[in-house]
Amino acid sequence: METIKCKSCGAVQEVSNETSSCNFCGSAIELQQSKDFYKEIVKSEFGNFLMMAETAEEATNYDEASKYYNKILEKDTSYSDAWLGKGNCLIYSSKIGDIKMKEALTYWKNAIKFAEHQAPMKLRVGKEINNVVNTFFPNLLNHYNEFSGLDDSYVDLAGRFLILEGAIDYAIQICPDESEFFQTGFDLCELVIKAPGASATSAQYAAAGSAIFNTLAGNKYSAKSNGEDWTKANERKIQIQNFGAKIQLVANKYLDGLVRLGVKSESDRPSPVNIKPIDEVMFKKLGIEYGISFVSLMALIFIIVSFGKSNPDASSNLIVLLIPAYLIYYFVSFNPRCKEHLGMSYSKASKIIKNK
Repeated sequence: METIKCKSCGAVQEVSNETSSCNFCGSAIELQQSKDFYKEIVKSEFGNFLMMAETAEEATNYDEASKYYNKILEKDTSYSDAWLGKGNCLIYSSKIGDIKMKEALTYWKNAIKFAEHQAPMKLRVGKEINNVVNTFFPNLLNHYNEFSGLDDSYVDLAGRFLILEGAIDYAIQICPDESEFFQTGFDLCELVIKAPGASATSAQYAAAGSAIFNTLAGNKYSAKSNGEDWTKANERKIQIQNFGAKIQLVANKYLDGLVRLGVKSESDRPSPVNIKPIDEVMFKKLGIEYGISFVSLMALIFIIVSFGKSNPDASSNLIVLLIPAYLIYYFVSFNPRCKEHLGMSYSKASKIIKNK
């Protein structure tokens, strides 16, 4: 393997063949010329700083690498490699809650601005950005997975991702025909959209179930707390839906590019959802049925509690039996009929009717 420096974009890399192309810009590489160019740079005024910076960056010591890039720029503000490396290191060393994208974009733009050959440098910058984003993104996802139960956790994930996505957006602007960058943007959007899974809905069911149980058991304080948990879980679910929709709009941008470049076809687009108007007559009928069933449940509980004072254990056991019976009615009978006649759950239809 020979270490060379591409004469078109300036990327340092290792090649094994006499005839190769640059891994970054795709330009043809003449081995001997590129080897000589690399040696020339190493022996130049900034060669030592550049070698130390690239070594530190490879060792993931990004703060140290930035210091060496800064030493170069202090003496030559038009040194493209230093601007590029400085931009990469700035993102790599960013905190999850403080991704320094604005500054990094400025540095990447300077790398292109001062490059001797701007077209190949654009490809190199695009490749570097693609690597940076793919490397940094798992930090966001891992952090979300660890704290997904907290309020606003998905809002934070979506917001941080949209900052990071600014890099890929710039990459597709400077390299509009590179499908790899569009694919990265699309894939990462999909990961963010799918990140919550069914956790928000599960949290709602868990909180609602606990509230019912504690109410029946007479623990009004726990029941109140569980009711608050259900409200928070519902709010979190709405947040996930709203911000997921925003990320989907971003994903569509990358999908448009993939379709334009022939990587995906129009048939790969999600089918438009034809929303039928809610049958309000059926909605009212189902509402009456649900109201009667709920009032009946409460009445039975009241009767059992009133006449079961002499035998509280038997009373409690009877009440506990009502819970699965009511849940079976709701999920096996009522909810499927709502989806059949309304096209959605009763609670979702209620929200739509309420917001009309």
